[in-house]
Amino acid sequence: MNYKKTIGSIIFHNPMTGIDKGMFGEFKIITRLRGFSPYNYYVSNCYVPKPDGTTSEIDTVMVHETGVYVFESKNYTGYIFGSEINKSWTVTHYAGAGKVNKYQFYNPIMQNKMHMEYLRNYLKTDAPMFSYIVFHENCTFKDINYDTSKVCVCKYDELSRKIGIDINHRKNVLSQEQMKLLFGEIDQLAHKSAVEKIRHIQAIHEKKQQVNNHICPNCGNALVIRTAKSGPNTGNQFYGCSNYPKCRFTSKKF
Repeated sequence: MNYKKTIGSIIFHNPMTGIDKGMFGEFKIITRLRGFSPYNYYVSNCYVPKPDGTTSEIDTVMVHETGVYVFESKNYTGYIFGSEINKSWTVTHYAGAGKVNKYQFYNPIMQNKMHMEYLRNYLKTDAPMFSYIVFHENCTFKDINYDTSKVCVCKYDELSRKIGIDINHRKNVLSQEQMKLLFGEIDQLAHKSAVEKIRHIQAIHEKKQQVNNHICPNCGNALVIRTAKSGPNTGNQFYGCSNYPKCRFTSKKF
C-alpha cells in the first residue's frame, strides 16, 4: 500500500480501490491550508479525549495567529439538507425513474461544536476557535440554515477563499511561541498507537450496538419510543432515554 505523508497524518492509497474517501477529504483540506500556515501548523486525524474516557476524532486542525481552526470533512455528493438545530442532516440522490435515495448523517455543526469543546478542555486555552464544515465539490446545498457568524459551511474548492476572507477580518491574538506550544499539544493527538485507534473505533461500534438493543449508551437505561411535539420534526417518532430529563440521549427510530 502506497502512502503520502502530510504533517502529522498519513493519506493511504490503495492501488486497487484508490484513496480512502474520508482521508482524501482531509487531504484536500490540508492542501488548501498550506498558504495560510507558513509554520505548517496543521494536522489531521486528532484523537481528542472526552470526559467519559473515550476519544473523539477531529478531521483537521490548523493553528494560526488569529486562533485555532477546526475542520469537519463531509465527502458527500448529492443534495444536502439541514439546519444547525436539527440533530440529523439529509443527503439525497436522484436515482432516475422517480427513485430517490436518502441518507441521514449526524448534524456536522453540532459534531464540530463538540469537537471544539473537547479540544478546548484538553488544551486549557481561551484562544478563539473557528468551525468549518467542508463538503465535496459535487454536492449541492439545497436547504442549509445556520448562523454564519458562528460556523462556515462550504465546499472544498471554496475553502481557500473563505479562510482568506475570514483571516483578513480577524485580529492576530497568538504569538509565534503560543502557536508553537498549542500545535505541539494538538500534534500529540495525531500520533496515537494502533491500539488506541482500534479502541476508538470499538467504542463507536459498541455505542451503535447498544442503541440497536434499545439501551441508552450514556446511562444504561432503556430507550423508549417518543414523538416529537415541536420543532421541524414534529410528529416524527424517535428513541429517547427512559431516564429523561436526567439523561437527554436520543436516536432516530429504526
